[in-house]
Amino acid sequence: MTALARRIPSGDGRVRVECYRRADGSREFTVYAAGTQRMLPGAEPFDMASNLELYTGARSTSYDAIAQALTDAGARPGATVNLVGYSQGAMAVTAVALSGTYEVPMLVTFGSPVQADVGEGTLSVALRHGDDLVSALAAGGLAGGAGAAGSFVAERTVASPLTQDGLLVAPHMMGEYLETARALDDSTDPRMAAVRDRLAGWDAASADVTVYAATE
Repeated sequence: MTALARRIPSGDGRVRVECYRRADGSREFTVYAAGTQRMLPGAEPFDMASNLELYTGARSTSYDAIAQALTDAGARPGATVNLVGYSQGAMAVTAVALSGTYEVPMLVTFGSPVQADVGEGTLSVALRHGDDLVSALAAGGLAGGAGAAGSFVAERTVASPLTQDGLLVAPHMMGEYLETARALDDSTDPRMAAVRDRLAGWDAASADVTVYAATE
């Protein structure tokens, strides 16, 4: 889980796509999507306008950026694609999972404002902080769980006094979610066994990795 968190793009990157090539010729993909980069509308697809669109169930330019990155990486409809995202990126990859375009064995989200029932074929792991105002928009998530058997929500409280413009911001920072990921990696929770098994299945003879920038 720590490795997944660290692969979420930063800097100029917005979307990272890994293509695993196996000896039998089959391929599998994993896409990682960054969070909000700009509050005001502009040339940045990962802006507040995309946040509002995704939260209300509409298609956003950040969603389009992810879809285009997958296409450029060679993922065609029906391909096997694992999805990882933080904040807005978590909303966007959740929308990709719900689109039905790809076979999605695994969805991992950090600080997502939404939680969706992605179906019995997808192992869903959501990392949330109880004092994260962004993940609180999910209203506690789905009481009955979401996704394949073994799907779960991992939650902790950060309890940091760091604020910005009067708002508590530390619980939503990626650095704090990295700490939560480390705690999961060290956990003896039996549900992590299914996660470790799934991640072990990503082993491949070779892999191509591409990090994409995005602009409108």
